[in-house]
Amino acid sequence: MTSPDNISFRDYGLADKKAAVEQLARRFSFIDIDKVGIWGHSGGGFMSAAAMLVYPDFFKVAWSESGNHENNIYNAPWSEKNYGIKEVKDAKGNITFEYTMDKNSELAKNLKGRLMLTTGDYDNNVHPANTMRLADALIKANKRFDMMIFPGKRTHTAPSRDMSAGSGRTISASGCSETSRAASISWNWPENRHRTGEARRSKVAEAEAGGATDS
Repeated sequence: MTSPDNISFRDYGLADKKAAVEQLARRFSFIDIDKVGIWGHSGGGFMSAAAMLVYPDFFKVAWSESGNHENNIYNAPWSEKNYGIKEVKDAKGNITFEYTMDKNSELAKNLKGRLMLTTGDYDNNVHPANTMRLADALIKANKRFDMMIFPGKRTHTAPSRDMSAGSGRTISASGCSETSRAASISWNWPENRHRTGEARRSKVAEAEAGGATDS
């Protein structure tokens, strides 16, 4: 497996995103470089929070949803496969392995802007402890942030009545006024995911209504 010496899961794409926004702002005058926001789900949730901590003077607001902020407690096969472990051989030829990964909680003291953390209370992919540990680190660093826990929601399943009614509508309805005014970047979760759930519920309702009429 590859050595993690020169790999950072926390900043592997942030520098490029920052550079892209800066280039766009130079090209298009309507982009306000002082109001840049970022949104992400799962790995994107990890990255959106990381953006606020790695580049606190550039990213001003972030919505971080179900992020794997503490990759040392996330899915080990996924982390090791994508990040790699370091093989170390001592003078006697004995081999050991080192495995460390960047954690958002390590940079909690850097937060300056507005950060929203969300997760379902029984996420079936990224354990809620990932978000709780980041929240704990932010509290210990005396940082202000927003947090929302969705009771009885998994937040990592495919769109459904359960999922869309819980997180999709909440995100759409409450949003974040600063984020809506910012030049935002999103990835890892299609923007129309909650709309897909609403369309599915509409079709189910139509089918049920049709069945009731036929009977």
